[in-house]
Amino acid sequence: LGERAAAAGHVIDIFAGAMDQTGVAEMRGATVKTGGFVVLDDAFEGDVFKGSFKHMFVTDGSEEQNLAMSFSGQIEVKCSPEVKVCGAIGAAYPLEKKQSKCVAEREVGLGGTSSWAIGGCDPGYTISFYFDVVNQDSKNLKDQCYLQFVTTYKNSSGQTIQRVTTISKLFADIKTKDGFES
Repeated sequence: LGERAAAAGHVIDIFAGAMDQTGVAEMRGATVKTGGFVVLDDAFEGDVFKGSFKHMFVTDGSEEQNLAMSFSGQIEVKCSPEVKVCGAIGAAYPLEKKQSKCVAEREVGLGGTSSWAIGGCDPGYTISFYFDVVNQDSKNLKDQCYLQFVTTYKNSSGQTIQRVTTISKLFADIKTKDGFES
């Protein structure tokens, strides 16, 4: 269920107001894959439940009072030839993009791809990406590499937003300790 929901851009949130026989343990995987919340309290009137529910619907502070969350996200990683992506760890679902030239042989977390679906996220949402340096020969290795993250999502008012973040990283010569503090 979680994989189908994440691939379709849906988020599964679970709010349960009873401690027994709710099935939360069985459904937790679906919320993790979609970036959803699990709130379990002994009653719907409890402070934990009310505070969590209120936190989920925080607005972004604009005049329109849009929710501070986004939906139907996708993040794609592009790399220079010296670097390949091993995978990602976080509430995401790997999309089938194995033909990409920047996918490493070794997989870490959700690997084997350069693109992931994100059901929903808020300002505190994080994903960790892991990379391998290939062609470590000093003859083939350039002075720096580039990583680019292309993130597309819909905000709570329905607008599609695309953000591109490009990072340049200098390589250090490990034989001479360049780039490291001594």
